[in-house]
Amino acid sequence: MNEDSSNPYRAPTSTGQSEVFTFKTSALVACIVWALLSVAIWFGSTVLASLYRDFDVELPLITRVMLHPACPLLPATAALLLGFAAIYASPRQRYLMANWSFGLAFALTLLAVYALISPLVMLMKGLS
Repeated sequence: MNEDSSNPYRAPTSTGQSEVFTFKTSALVACIVWALLSVAIWFGSTVLASLYRDFDVELPLITRVMLHPACPLLPATAALLLGFAAIYASPRQRYLMANWSFGLAFALTLLAVYALISPLVMLMKGLS
């Protein structure tokens, strides 16, 4: 008796549908991550910009770049470019683009947190 065909709990062996589902899920998660990142940078920078102005903190260059009004367009533009590139890519390239997208989003998040929080740390050190 063939054990592969009689096991009702075994996952289907067809890979075509699962690749499409995986790509759609990855694309949806990537779009949500990039949109949330864009909104977080925008709201965080507007709140912290007024705080920095009130205390006359000398801001590093990376923080001034992050506080620029066009900075939230960076994640949105990257998401659009990756989305349009995924249309013309092979499934393997789509998988790699999704992984790079998450890595790039993580790196940009770390940069934004560092750029927006480091002046607060300098301010606290200066006030103490």
